[in-house]
Amino acid sequence: MNESVYSFKGRLRRSDFLKINILLVVFIGVIQSLLIAILPEVLPPNKLIAARLLSSSLIVLFLISAIIPLSVRRLHDLNKPGIMVGLKLIPILNIYLFILLFFVKGTNGSNKYGDEKIKKSKEPERILLSHERFNFTEHYSKKDNIQ
Repeated sequence: MNESVYSFKGRLRRSDFLKINILLVVFIGVIQSLLIAILPEVLPPNKLIAARLLSSSLIVLFLISAIIPLSVRRLHDLNKPGIMVGLKLIPILNIYLFILLFFVKGTNGSNKYGDEKIKKSKEPERILLSHERFNFTEHYSKKDNIQ
């Protein structure tokens, strides 16, 4: 997750995509809650509706401006073109895109959008969970002729 949230280049792993989306939702929830609590105290009632509309619009713009580049980078991790983010605007196909972005594993290794980002701390877990497990008895019996 070293790249900027607003970068369209590179790849974004599924776990990082999920973490950033959760953080965005929590951040937006906190901001909205604060605005709901504070605005009635500082504004007269006749300006309250306009202030809430303006603040909500700004929050939505912020959210859209963050989610589009994140989705494009997540699509790049799936080796799909970023233009597919437009599927979010089409009913039924937006459900397909949601499933793709949140549940489908990214491309293993390099693809045309960059190298796979693997955290070093996850390397032992990745090895343990891989299908190519090391067989100690087979390895040592062949090497040392132990029967």
